[in-house]
Amino acid sequence: MASVATVLRRNLSGKPLRFRHPSPRSFSDSLPERLEKILIDNRGKIACRIMRTAKRLGIQTVAVFSDADRYSLHVKSADEAVRIGPAPARLSYLNASSILDAAVRTGAQAIHLGYGFLSESSDFAQLCEDKGLTFIGPPASAIRDMGG
Repeated sequence: MASVATVLRRNLSGKPLRFRHPSPRSFSDSLPERLEKILIDNRGKIACRIMRTAKRLGIQTVAVFSDADRYSLHVKSADEAVRIGPAPARLSYLNASSILDAAVRTGAQAIHLGYGFLSESSDFAQLCEDKGLTFIGPPASAIRDMGG
């Protein structure tokens, strides 16, 4: 019995198939500009993972923190850190105006939310776009279509 690979390599006449490969294109070719600094609106392990990847790519990171997270690892790991409010999440990590203000003050070009908090808010994604910031995630229209 012929393997799937053999079947795929041959057409009905038994001759090898010829595949045309598109010219290689770098991922960065599709980006409007190189990101130099991102703000991460999350905490704990997810924020540390995002920061580690950003640093590997040569991108500076800005952590935001509430009073309760002042001494957390994500704050210590970031290139910069900005206090965004008191301990309750609704007054800090869910406060869109504080997060946008922190991004503008630090010169961040993009905001990465990780998951949870505002990551499913189409309104926040739209606010980022309106402020000229890149929202790292799906476009506001896709979030809206998913009910966010």
